[in-house]
Amino acid sequence: MNNFAQSIIILNRRKKQVSEELEEDKSKLLMWSKRVNLSLENNRFDLLKEASLQ
Repeated sequence: MNNFAQSIIILNRRKKQVSEELEEDKSKLLMWSKRVNLSLENNRFDLLKEASLQ
């Protein structure tokens, strides 16, 4: 196998690895986004509750 063919194989492996890492990171980002949105909702609810008590 020549250097060009070996380079293609290495690049394809790296591409697959990067794609997998990207999917993991997208999943983590989605999870954090949901946490932040939930936290914002809870804060808003707390503020509304506090305002109604005054």
